[in-house]
Amino acid sequence: MKRLLFVLLAACLVAGISSDEAAQKASAYLLDEPATSLSSPLEVGVASYWVFYNPIYSSSAAKIIVAVEDESGDLVYDAEKLSSIAAEAYDYSVIEEYLKAQGYSFAQLSPALNSAVLTLQKNQASLYEIESKTITAYPDISFEELSSSLEELLEQTDETAILASEGEAQQRIFESDYTSSSLDQLYRYYGSEMDALGTLFDAYDSFSNELTELQSRVYSTVPDPDNKNLYEALDALRDVGLTQLYSKFRSSNPRSTLSVLQGRKENWVKDSVASFTYRRNRIDSTALYSVEIQRFNVVEASKTVLYECGLKEEVKELEVIWSDVEYYKQKNNEFGYAKMNELLPQATEKLDYIYSKQAKCTAPPAVPSDDEELDLTPLAYVFALALLGYAAYKYYEKKQLEKMMEES
Repeated sequence: MKRLLFVLLAACLVAGISSDEAAQKASAYLLDEPATSLSSPLEVGVASYWVFYNPIYSSSAAKIIVAVEDESGDLVYDAEKLSSIAAEAYDYSVIEEYLKAQGYSFAQLSPALNSAVLTLQKNQASLYEIESKTITAYPDISFEELSSSLEELLEQTDETAILASEGEAQQRIFESDYTSSSLDQLYRYYGSEMDALGTLFDAYDSFSNELTELQSRVYSTVPDPDNKNLYEALDALRDVGLTQLYSKFRSSNPRSTLSVLQGRKENWVKDSVASFTYRRNRIDSTALYSVEIQRFNVVEASKTVLYECGLKEEVKELEVIWSDVEYYKQKNNEFGYAKMNELLPQATEKLDYIYSKQAKCTAPPAVPSDDEELDLTPLAYVFALALLGYAAYKYYEKKQLEKMMEES
């Protein structure tokens, strides 16, 4: 019983956030764009992440990647780490959005290729039978080159079928553990499979050409009706059960497409990470600005009081920083938001210092004795108003943060 409780407790400790929770955190950055995601957290390095991004074939011009750490629920801000995650997401998308969508998944290829192997083996037996019946009556007709090309085609089809079976097994491995290493291996299998299919269909072309040449010789050297019967018997060998796959492969050229997609990968990753960084800077700086502008306005309205408290230098420094904040805010672009995120923490630090000193400076005096009368000067009243504004700000700040948490 104790062991069971320990196992359950351990499971609770390692359990991460749900997909809905991760999606909610990512939604502020994805806006209403057609985002997609992996079905489970992807392990990249030492942690696992829920990954959201715009599909690589999306009609939307925007590219963006958002990653939420599964265990902590924190958004990934580090550009280098986010780039590594984005690179894996891109490869995953190539598999899902291109290879599988075009009918090149291992689940589809494996049974088709295994069936083709059986068909080719039957065709070999048929060719041997045709040759045996023909060679006696027409010894000048050679089946050697056709037989050799059929043997090569069978070997290549068998190798491609084995590779597809291994790839299908790797697909199951990836789906069971969702790690970047198993995804990388799966992607390599797909690349190797597309190369193998290319070699296979080259072998098929050679076999088909040999078959056509032999049919031509038969028609020109064998008298009717044997030439027609032999021609049709040979023609039956042409079908190996891969006609549709062959036609699609030749027209779509997936090897070339994969090469093109790989060439676009670096820019996609770079653009997606840059887009997230921009949106993060915009959202964070705008939210922090809306909070700190309240405190800054209180300081501006209370400068006389603050000068009396010996805070003139600090107020001037704050005004310089805030002037820069307003300048970059007006730019309304990626650089401006990034600069705001650099400057606003400095403003926050100055504001915290000024408010703390103001609170001490305007603190009420010790309670007077019964025969003493408390005399609040006009200056003290101003400080009191400033403190009231500060209290109002803190309440506003609390509500703003609660609102931001709810929205995120």
